[in-house]
Amino acid sequence: MRNFIVNTITIIVSVAIAVIALEFSLRAAIAIRSPAVISDTEISSSLSPGEPASLRDLIRPSSNSQMIYQLRPELDVNFIRVRVQTNQAGWREEDIRQAKPSNTIRIIGIGDSVMFGWGVAVEHRYMDLLEGILNHQHSDVRWETLVLAAPGYNLAMQLEALRVYGLPYEPDLIVYGFVANDLCLPNFIGRERSLFRGSSVLVDLLTGDKLADSSLIGRSEAVPDHAGRVGFSYQYCDPDSVPVSYSQMVGMEAFRMGLQDLADIGTQNGIPVVVVSHPLLEQFQLPPLPRDLTLVDGLFENGRTVGPLTPDHLRLGPRDPHPNVRGHALIGQNIFNQLQTSGMWDIIRKDIIRKDSIRKDSMDAWDAESR
Repeated sequence: MRNFIVNTITIIVSVAIAVIALEFSLRAAIAIRSPAVISDTEISSSLSPGEPASLRDLIRPSSNSQMIYQLRPELDVNFIRVRVQTNQAGWREEDIRQAKPSNTIRIIGIGDSVMFGWGVAVEHRYMDLLEGILNHQHSDVRWETLVLAAPGYNLAMQLEALRVYGLPYEPDLIVYGFVANDLCLPNFIGRERSLFRGSSVLVDLLTGDKLADSSLIGRSEAVPDHAGRVGFSYQYCDPDSVPVSYSQMVGMEAFRMGLQDLADIGTQNGIPVVVVSHPLLEQFQLPPLPRDLTLVDGLFENGRTVGPLTPDHLRLGPRDPHPNVRGHALIGQNIFNQLQTSGMWDIIRKDIIRKDSIRKDSMDAWDAESR
């Protein structure tokens, strides 16, 4: 009997040691894996065309640590009752060639779920509507908009998207769509796993939670919600309450620095920058802007500001403050009207016509010399 007990204990201890060793081996493998290496499973989507999708289905970890997550490329799904398609780079946009054609003015938009077009068809997004208005009102040049927006992105992530994906497209104008939670932790962050902390990798595997999928977690898992407020909670926007590795992108000071970075990007590249204010929540007001940024009130109706976005005729529903089709139309028209009044559209048009003329003269001179 004694030998049986000893043998049983020995087996239990041996199994426990083996499980612990396996867990540590898996954690070590994840820890040493380069963050720049993203597997095909993480990039591709198993969803069939037209299949209903959640926000978690739309995203995958980013190889760029500053962006944390991105939309999966080449999606074609049903999200919030509308069709959502993404291009090869993982944006809700058509694939357009990077080299800008002559006589073309290109506008890059950076933002989060509002500019992404949460709950509305892509043709009803305010940036797409703005493109249509501009091509109708100023048809002597071609206007293109390129939207680099994803649900849950904060300003730090949007700026990285602008640097990596936006600037190579030679924009003539940058439009930043401000939303109050741009100061806060994004909707998803990387799961913190070390040799001694974090959830079990082995349990994730045994329960069918793929390592690729478990590398991102919702912010409520990292920062439990104890505030009981509608919309988002203050602790998501407090650098002292979020995981240390994300504290540098959260809070008012980080947001002010981000606005200055945005202004600097515009100044250094000779690109005007417009900030569109369309407040969805009351917790934060847009702080004073650096002088190189132009503010546009996106919610201005019948001679007065309509913010926060609470009227039923402008939002998706009583519990969803995102703008509906009418809300997007109002924002797009207001951007056009206010920049038309300020003369910015004429300045941009004259500048692109001047640059194209100089380029043509240079090419003609080069052709003459080469004959």
